Amino acid sequence: MNEAMLATAYTPGANDNSDIPFPAGTPFKGITSSANFIYGDTLAALVGLSTGGVMNADGGWLHFIEESGLELYIAKKPIRYATSYEAIATATNGGAKEVEIRGEVYICQLMTGAISASGSAVPANAGGNWNRYMYAIYDNTDRAGIESAPIWGNYTRTMLGLGAPGGTDLSDGVFTICAEQLSNGFCLRGNDWQNSSGNHPIMGIWNMPANNPQTYYGWRPMLVKKSSIPPSPFKGEVAGADLITASALATNLGITGTVPPDADPVWLKFIDNGVTFYIAKKPMRLAVLWETLNGLGAVKGTKTINIGGNLYKVRLMTGGNGPDPASAAGGEYDAYFARVTVNYQGSANDRWANYSNADVYWNGTTGAGELTLCQEKWASNGPLTRGYPGFNGLWYQAPGATHAGYGWRPVLELIGPAP
Repeated sequence: MNEAMLATAYTPGANDNSDIPFPAGTPFKGITSSANFIYGDTLAALVGLSTGGVMNADGGWLHFIEESGLELYIAKKPIRYATSYEAIATATNGGAKEVEIRGEVYICQLMTGAISASGSAVPANAGGNWNRYMYAIYDNTDRAGIESAPIWGNYTRTMLGLGAPGGTDLSDGVFTICAEQLSNGFCLRGNDWQNSSGNHPIMGIWNMPANNPQTYYGWRPMLVKKSSIPPSPFKGEVAGADLITASALATNLGITGTVPPDADPVWLKFIDNGVTFYIAKKPMRLAVLWETLNGLGAVKGTKTINIGGNLYKVRLMTGGNGPDPASAAGGEYDAYFARVTVNYQGSANDRWANYSNADVYWNGTTGAGELTLCQEKWASNGPLTRGYPGFNGLWYQAPGATHAGYGWRPVLELIGPAP
């Protein structure tokens, strides 16, 4: 092992020009020095990233431990500049590269920086690890626009290697390269180019063209401790006969519609945050109206049924970014369903399974139930659907539209033993 890889230790915030103590009980555990963890140039050598130039090799690491036990380190400042997304992806195996640091295995990744990888680099699409961690440790005297983020630390933009206010800073590495390939280029965070976020560099989001290693693009890696990664919420497949068949569920609810080629698809089982739920692997009925399901209470789960002595909510997946109506992709479609398919847009290391499009009955058209009905409305258009355009796309169901493209892919959420 490299001699620089020593025991983890913390530098108090006061020694790093922070004017508030770290709140007890938060995921932020302080700064770990490069000398006590790993130097930036040493990490680059370990993963085989040689393009660009070294910067802030001894800049230190932001250390976080989530309630789930997930432990990770984020470079406090970019540690390499003038490299490209493609070079980083190759060196880190798309975010799956494992490196050993002081006897522990870490997975070297890029932070995520967007709500939806199918969207563009606009302020409304800012999200991911960047919002979760960088917002929370940012200078608490300059938090306009991020007031809802928790305060775990108090680091200024210069301490974090961010761009200067005003949107014209092209210093080395000020744009942090993130994991997503957005609709208009690779995601960048940390510099408010063209003032699009209101003169606030922490909120800045921009797009990086392909194969474009400019000096102002920076590598700020995230190292995830492999042994701390919680077990996958995905628990495999359950046959209809072992839970409930598509025909039995449709009959129980009084749902008609076209029976798809696979009349009895299996269920995908998940257990997360103490909740057990099942998502239909393939649509169970085609040409179903959202309004019909809503009238039955089978959109948001007011309908319950008894299966084998247990009560289950019958509902649809969420598919949007939180509010209803939704304005961007997100929800359970992204967090669970897409994550077990080849279409998952996050790190390959975060994918729980590799179902093909055929496995989940999706072939890129607008027929045969490929527009999965979701809980939310989509803006003023109508009920939200996912699966067009493209697997991760958003569309809507027009009132009364019963063509075969709209698919009922129900969710069963376990409540508990029936009374």
